[in-house]
Amino acid sequence: MNKNFKVDFLCVGFNKCGTTTLETLMKSNSDITLPKNKKETLFFDWYKNIENPLKVLQEKYYPDYLNSIGSIDPSYISKAKEVYEYFGKDVKLIFMLRNPIKATNSMFRMRLRRVPNKYYVNLYKKYNNLDDMFNDFIENQIKTKKCKDLTNDEITALRGLVDKEIVEGDLRREVQMNIKNKMEINSYQGIRHKKGLPVRGQRTSRNARTRKGKGKVVANKKKVGK
Repeated sequence: MNKNFKVDFLCVGFNKCGTTTLETLMKSNSDITLPKNKKETLFFDWYKNIENPLKVLQEKYYPDYLNSIGSIDPSYISKAKEVYEYFGKDVKLIFMLRNPIKATNSMFRMRLRRVPNKYYVNLYKKYNNLDDMFNDFIENQIKTKKCKDLTNDEITALRGLVDKEIVEGDLRREVQMNIKNKMEINSYQGIRHKKGLPVRGQRTSRNARTRKGKGKVVANKKKVGK
């Protein structure tokens, strides 16, 4: 392995977001070296099983590298720790993004082309409109259940999940205890709480009706003439 071998940039965009188009454009630039004969090296799928994986990466995919070395692989998106560990913190990252609905539709069409599966063909014929497909998925794939129909085991499981979180009643008690503590130590916010005034710097000469309550009408108050 050449000691000067160093990956300069990685494209870690999501699937069906234009990474293939980007690869085509970059290949036309003689100052950029991309993997030989393959778009994606899938480095993090095999690096653990090989001794000195960077050497293998260079010899297999970059045998004749010249200038800027790069790799375009959507799988890098979930490998931040490994990317910095093997390619260094100086590696440049390119993120490819796309409208998620359009990306999903593109992925679906690709599956139809690559997998001549009757299931996909029928599914595509049934759902020419993506909205119909997602609505059907919500209705038939996401299970819903009324509280009265829950079994004892389901209620116990839900109670266990709720107990791990701070629910409304606990949060209200915590807020009230914090307010009471501020009032007891006579902090600025505590004094404002005692007087029924806003505590976060809002003006009080006008407005602040939420804290001060409904304005009182003074009877027989004379207006000052101009």
